[in-house]
Amino acid sequence: MTVELLLLRATGTGLAYRRVTAPLTGDGHPDNVALELGGRPTLLHSTSWRHTDGGLVLTYVALPDPSPSLPAATLDSAELAVSDDPTRPSPPSVEVRQVAAHACRHLAWLARTDAIARRALDDVPLLRDTLLQFAPAPAGLAGSAR
Repeated sequence: MTVELLLLRATGTGLAYRRVTAPLTGDGHPDNVALELGGRPTLLHSTSWRHTDGGLVLTYVALPDPSPSLPAATLDSAELAVSDDPTRPSPPSVEVRQVAAHACRHLAWLARTDAIARRALDDVPLLRDTLLQFAPAPAGLAGSAR
């Protein structure tokens, strides 16, 4: 099992994310692994899981990125990975940018519905305002992305 952490940053024109991973070993808790990967985030949230050839990946999103000078991928699309088979909910393929888009939509929803997330996001106003541009969605809801 792998813990994947997507660290978000505002770029002035949108969002970027940096992906870091670590194995989940022994009886460790994935929250603790994600916290270690992200330093001292303002907000840490578990967003999704997926099966890969390497096993199960548990994805978290954290903000802000504690190392904004490190390379990051621009989130230039809010395209989601979806399955068109009602008996196989896992999409046939999932790209990290799609996982990041899913996480941003979920954070946009939490910013509007969850007081704890809203308070944390208020500490990073540029990130909050950029996230609020995404179509809000609870976890697992597909549909229009932006």
